[in-house]
Amino acid sequence: MKPALAVGLVAVLLLSGCTPAPPPPTPTPVVLAGGGSAQMAALWPDLAPRFLSGRPTLDLSFEPLPANLAVEDVAAGKLDFAINSGPAAAGEHPDLTFTPVAADALAVVMPSGGAPPVLTLAQLRDLFTGYVQDWSVLGLPPQPVVLVAREQGSGARATFDQAILGDKPLARTALLLSDDDAVIAYVASHPGAIGYASNAAVKEGVTAVPVEDLTPSQDGYPLVQSVNLVLPPTPKPAAEALSDWLLAPAGQKVLSTRFRALRP
Repeated sequence: MKPALAVGLVAVLLLSGCTPAPPPPTPTPVVLAGGGSAQMAALWPDLAPRFLSGRPTLDLSFEPLPANLAVEDVAAGKLDFAINSGPAAAGEHPDLTFTPVAADALAVVMPSGGAPPVLTLAQLRDLFTGYVQDWSVLGLPPQPVVLVAREQGSGARATFDQAILGDKPLARTALLLSDDDAVIAYVASHPGAIGYASNAAVKEGVTAVPVEDLTPSQDGYPLVQSVNLVLPPTPKPAAEALSDWLLAPAGQKVLSTRFRALRP
């Protein structure tokens, strides 16, 4: 063999032995889709990036939906998780897992201006069943009562009906609105109005009415609902990781900016 040919062959063999290995395949992104509480949706832009930190292959989405619809979508396999408030859904879906991750006070709101009345649970029942139709009955200046409530299927409606109305029907005159912000906006602009919404949604224009001499931020306040993470019977590992993170100090710290944390 000629020397030049031999050297070329050796070079080829050496180069072939040094060819770098192909890069490992890029992991397939895991998409985790959730929905539910509008108050959680408002918190999501802050919460999601913190949970996703260190999880580059995970994509997380959240859509504000009525509580009952979000839970039904989890049951049907359309969502990987839901955030649900209210007492009814767990009994209707025994196959799903409901894990409390926070608590949310339900504020009774009236238009700002002047000191709000202190109402009892019995007075709230009389108002929202239509038994009391003018504020003068409760010792306030004469003015028709304008009732504002949430639509059927919302967690807030279920909590309020259970705690206040019991087996009594809501007054037919009550205006039904689809979310907390709509309730707040309507009450703020209508004298004599009274409604209820998540305490996290209370803003300028309305004031929270003390109930049984307690404000929504005080211990013992009677209108408090659990904020639950709802998972299907066989959840994705990423959904279980979300559950663990929400209950860990990092998740509870984020939740406490809008809700009542369960753990300090």
